[in-house]
Amino acid sequence: RSRLRGSRVSCRCSAVGPGDVGNPLPGVPVSVAARRAAGAHAVGMSAAQTCAAMRASFTGFGETNFFTNALVPQPFIAAQVRSRPSPRKEKFFDRLAGMAVHALRECLQGKSIDPSRTALLLGVREPFRKHAELDGKSADLLRRIEEELQLRLHPDSSVLPEGNAATFRGFLQARVLLAAGKVETCVVGGVDSYLNWDD
Repeated sequence: RSRLRGSRVSCRCSAVGPGDVGNPLPGVPVSVAARRAAGAHAVGMSAAQTCAAMRASFTGFGETNFFTNALVPQPFIAAQVRSRPSPRKEKFFDRLAGMAVHALRECLQGKSIDPSRTALLLGVREPFRKHAELDGKSADLLRRIEEELQLRLHPDSSVLPEGNAATFRGFLQARVLLAAGKVETCVVGGVDSYLNWDD
């Protein structure tokens, strides 16, 4: 069996607002405060479920319907979001958009957040990881998310194609947007999947 180290199919989001710490950088707050967390992971379909599963040491790893390219093909062992259709049956773009929508819905529910004053800063795969269904479609991904959530986000919303490092870029961008007063809230998140034909 092959195990994809660090393989994941997940989406995570955090709604952030201005923090209360002093300001050594003119116009940029030192910190932002996480106000809400959400997620769609292999071990839970909400932040609470995921945290409980991780504390109990559940990993969500299991056999997938992707196989090694060997004489005797073996299934890859990976963690995947179980509520979504199989990666073989769902288009990659639809899969990412669906996971992002699920996490964002959790992040925004029950909160009096004005979407038009909220920027979504969404991290996705690095540029060297090419995929025909995603390449050059950042604006389409944001539009799909808005359509499915039936809301219009702030125009400074953006897709950050930097993989895991997009989290840091997202929080930095959130600090700048909040300090400038352009938005009231930023949602910083990421969505990715290694379970596809290109990876």
